[in-house]
Amino acid sequence: MFESQRAFAIFSIIAGLIVCFRGYRLFKAMLGIAGFIAGAVLLYHFGAQYTAGMVLLVILAIVGGLVGASLSMAFYYIGIFLLGALAGWQLGFLISTAIDIEFIIIVPVIAAVLAGTLACFFQKPVIIIATALMGAWSIV
Repeated sequence: MFESQRAFAIFSIIAGLIVCFRGYRLFKAMLGIAGFIAGAVLLYHFGAQYTAGMVLLVILAIVGGLVGASLSMAFYYIGIFLLGALAGWQLGFLISTAIDIEFIIIVPVIAAVLAGTLACFFQKPVIIIATALMGAWSIV
């Protein structure tokens, strides 16, 4: 195993433990950080196509990061809905294939809409379960 792979594995295990056991408390901060990183990278690469000035690129990255963090916090409920909808879709697809329904797409769509709506009303349990699963996956 290369040194960089070992370092990444250690980081992944530590981050996974933190997300698994403290994910709910850190969820909004993680959401903001992820939005900041996505916005910064996006605007940096966009700006790099048109300018070579490093100062301007850093300013663009900071502005993009702030916009990305703001958008991720503004669309918080959409993310919660999508998290529940994804779980509902998977459960609906499992049910429709298990009972061999002719119109296989109807059950997952109904389950996704229902689970997404329920996730918006029961945010805390959804976030706890999702971050626990994401953290456990990262550890493994």
